[in-house]
Amino acid sequence: MTSVYSPPSFANVAFNPTGVEVVAQHLLRDPVFARCERQARAMAFAYFAAGAHQDGQHKLNNKFHPSYRTYRGGGQQDQDTKKVATKTRQDYMCFVLDALTLWDRFTGGASVMVHTNGTRRPNVPVTPTEIALDVYAPPSIIDSLPEAPFSLARIVQEFAQGIALDTVARWDRLTNKDGWSSSDIAADPLPVCPSLLPTTSTTRFVFYGRAWGTLEPLIEQYLLTRRTGTWSVYLPPPSLPCAPPLPTSLNAAVPPISSLPVPPSNKTAEPACVSSTSSGPVPCPPPSTPVRLLPPPPSLRASHKGKGKGTAAVENPTDEPGWEEYCKHSFESVAYLEELHALKEKLRSAELENYNYGLQIEEHKAEIAVCREELAGCKEDIAIKLERIFELKKQNEALTTPRHAVLRDLLLSVGGTLPLPRIPGHFVLM
Repeated sequence: MTSVYSPPSFANVAFNPTGVEVVAQHLLRDPVFARCERQARAMAFAYFAAGAHQDGQHKLNNKFHPSYRTYRGGGQQDQDTKKVATKTRQDYMCFVLDALTLWDRFTGGASVMVHTNGTRRPNVPVTPTEIALDVYAPPSIIDSLPEAPFSLARIVQEFAQGIALDTVARWDRLTNKDGWSSSDIAADPLPVCPSLLPTTSTTRFVFYGRAWGTLEPLIEQYLLTRRTGTWSVYLPPPSLPCAPPLPTSLNAAVPPISSLPVPPSNKTAEPACVSSTSSGPVPCPPPSTPVRLLPPPPSLRASHKGKGKGTAAVENPTDEPGWEEYCKHSFESVAYLEELHALKEKLRSAELENYNYGLQIEEHKAEIAVCREELAGCKEDIAIKLERIFELKKQNEALTTPRHAVLRDLLLSVGGTLPLPRIPGHFVLM
């Protein structure tokens, strides 16, 4: 006699590795899905995820959603259980990436998803460079639009600095893991990705946040070298060409305007390359410091174009008064750029300080919310006790009145010569 399969009741199945396996195995019993394990697991994920975005369980500021503990079994996990949970989490990420990929394909649109788990390596500070980010983006859009790679890099970096850092701090606070064990060895710093985007053959990009203030100089280096040749955002940017040496005298040939050098930077970093002149080496500008010179005087532009078109050429442009003014403003622009970079650093420091203040404000808000809950509980206790007091008072009045009547009848039967005792709050009827 063959046993009859009875389908399980999904009403009590929770979203965790065991629940996903129960739903998937139920689907695999159907001959249609007998060899479609990946599709069965995807349908199991869809079963649990359906309607989650509108279930009203989103405003949980000071605690995790109950699914956090349900997925982990509500307690400690051994190594085998953790491996199964990690595998299920990776499968769910693939399910989300597949859904986004298909969404962009059949709509013809574009989507970007950035996700962080809220965790980091042991004994490392909460910095953008320690934030691991899983990113979805359509390669057809990223590779076909010139500005798309730079926009994607900025979106990811802004997410790392503005959202992921707070998410990691929140995870530490809610799991009581603000500090790791002192016996753990601090991890070595992660290597910095030299290219703008990480290489990938799918729609999934694995990013790590960059240090504060390093993304924009990298983008500037790509943009400055755009005309020097072809390059890829998946490879490090090509190095900037070195500027030619300055002329040693006013009678020397004038170099092209686009190749005029700039004075050395006050920064301690080593120059990218060095040009030699009779007066000593002249360092080239670093890649992260683009220099935009002012337009040259009209006669200087005419000297490069040559005679013709109604403008006479100047034989020696350095003799023209506009040349000195032009060079003066050109070198002043370098100082302005350095001041601008210094102001940007101050702005980043202020933003970081503001971020820390924001965390403190959120902690104070959480404490205020706890105090309000305790106050509400005290009010409820007071209301319950007052109601109990009124009940006891009524019972006391109900017991006192019959006793008073019996005592009055007794006194009347013996002649009524004894005065009746007065009970506070009651009148004696004679």
